[in-house]
Amino acid sequence: MGRGVIAEVERGGTPTNNQDLKDLWKAHIAADVQHLFLIVPHSNWRADGTAREKPFKLVARRLSAFSGDERREIDLLSAHVFAYWNLISTAAFSQAIGHRPTPPGRTDPGGWHTEAARQEQGDPPTRSPD
Repeated sequence: MGRGVIAEVERGGTPTNNQDLKDLWKAHIAADVQHLFLIVPHSNWRADGTAREKPFKLVARRLSAFSGDERREIDLLSAHVFAYWNLISTAAFSQAIGHRPTPPGRTDPGGWHTEAARQEQGDPPTRSPD
C-alpha cells in the first residue's frame, strides 16, 4: 500500500468548473494516493480590487462534506486545502481595505509592504523571530 500524494494548484475558476471535486475524485480512485493537497485562490478579484468570489471558503466547505460520516467517506487519509493570494496592485489593495498608501520613501511598520519592497526602499531586512 502506497503513501502517495497528489498536489494540485488551481486557478480562479476552481468552483465554477468543479476542479476541486475532479481532483478529489482522482485522489480517491488512485490506488497509491493517500493524501490530497489542494491549493486554491483565497479570492478572485474585480478590477476595482474587491473580492468577486472566495474559492477557498467554498472548496474547504465542499471537501469537508466527504468526511465525518461513513456513508460519505472517501479513500484518503487526508485532504488539505491551502489558500494563496492573487497579486493585485497596491492602489487597488489600499482602496479595497480603506487604507491610505504609505508615502514614497517611507515604510509602514504595520507590515503590509513585502520584504522585497522594504529592501527596494533601502530599509534593512526584517529579522524573523528566533
